[in-house]
Amino acid sequence: MLASTIALNRFGLGARPDNPQPADPKRWLLQQLDRFEVRPQPLAQVPTRAAVVDQLAQYLDAQRVAAQAKRQPLQASMSTAPMPQPDATKQPDPLKRYLRQSIRDDYVTMNAARVDAALTSGTPFVERLVHFWANHFSVSVDKLPVIGLAGLLEFEAVRPHVLGKFSDMLLAVEQHPAMLLYLDQAQSIGPDSPAGERIAMRGGKQRGLNENLAREIMELHTLGVRTGYSQVDVTEFARALTGWMVSGIGRGPAARMIGGAPGQFQFAAMLHEPGARMIVGKRYDQAGEQQARAVLLDLAASPATARHLSTKLARHFAGDDPSPALIDRLSKAYLASGGDLPTIYRALIESPEPWAARPLKFKTPWEWTVSASRAVGLKSLEAGPATGLLKQLGQPTWQPGSPAGWDDIAASWAGPDALVRRVEVAQRFGDRAASSVDARALAEKLFPDSLSDATRTAIARAESPAEGLALLLVSPEFVRR
Repeated sequence: MLASTIALNRFGLGARPDNPQPADPKRWLLQQLDRFEVRPQPLAQVPTRAAVVDQLAQYLDAQRVAAQAKRQPLQASMSTAPMPQPDATKQPDPLKRYLRQSIRDDYVTMNAARVDAALTSGTPFVERLVHFWANHFSVSVDKLPVIGLAGLLEFEAVRPHVLGKFSDMLLAVEQHPAMLLYLDQAQSIGPDSPAGERIAMRGGKQRGLNENLAREIMELHTLGVRTGYSQVDVTEFARALTGWMVSGIGRGPAARMIGGAPGQFQFAAMLHEPGARMIVGKRYDQAGEQQARAVLLDLAASPATARHLSTKLARHFAGDDPSPALIDRLSKAYLASGGDLPTIYRALIESPEPWAARPLKFKTPWEWTVSASRAVGLKSLEAGPATGLLKQLGQPTWQPGSPAGWDDIAASWAGPDALVRRVEVAQRFGDRAASSVDARALAEKLFPDSLSDATRTAIARAESPAEGLALLLVSPEFVRR
């Protein structure tokens, strides 16, 4: 396999018929670090955070009104005096349905923008890195409050920092409303905080700590599993994180104790657990918001984090079982540069392992969809069909179902059922694009040095142009990178 083919398919998002093969593949990749657009044209269609948050806030308000309306008949039945039933009790349901659909429409629009950015990007290597980090910092739209915010996490916290320091991306992600709501940080109150003590004095239900955010930061976002931290460290970190909130759209008593524009990160001192913390062997005496911030910066600088991130990057670009030498090389680059991500990307490009001639990775449904669309020259997909297509293939955007994100190994994507779905979608691609695409010529252009005789023969013997194109899109050369 030529280095240019590797650059386009393994580092990039797949070749386009209207783009030439890069003459100097490594230089082509490195130049992208200087040309990346944080907000390309397709993202112009994305609704603003203010608009998304306003819809979500209205929906949560409608939920509260509906809950209150359901409680009123019960209260009336317990009273000696009859209580009139308000006509408004039936009003929230249509409103909730409308707002729920509006929130889902935002998700569909953002997914389409993501797809279109991938299809038209002139910096596909960096675009792939955006997708990599968005999956590393996964949220899932299984939770309704996250549906309209998941795309914004990628667009607002990942894209602006993909060519910066990891610590800056980490802080931006952990303070984003999508992450704070997804991992229930709004429900975390320091038991000895002013708010916690006030609730206890009034005899209210003590909500206490929620450790979700602290646990996932340590286990998934930074140090990795089995790297020396303990449950005590998680609990102490959760205490340090108390007070990290989202204004205007949180639920429970905590949400009413903070101000600020809806959807913005706010530190609520009333909710923060006072005192110094001992976390992973280090004492943190900082007050307020700065305590958790200091912990995050130290976690970002940890050798365990360097190894965890380097292993994931190596696996993504150099095979499901990357060599220890590559992981060590990337880890050293991370630590020596203070977590400067372009430094690590350059070390990756200069390493021999990702340039192996044989295919190293089986494409995920997202990768396959993008590369197939690029291969047939598409520059845009309709919003609704794009969402449905990825769901059919088993990888709906921003919906991995857990904070761990989507798997990045062949075993998760190469099963018989998954391959059948790809064949069905490839046939649809063939039916729509065959009139304008010569599959035989396209195959030679996409894989000028690595097209097998078996694939070439299968395409030549296809009964129709549509079948020939479908065969190309599910060929061993195309489903791997």
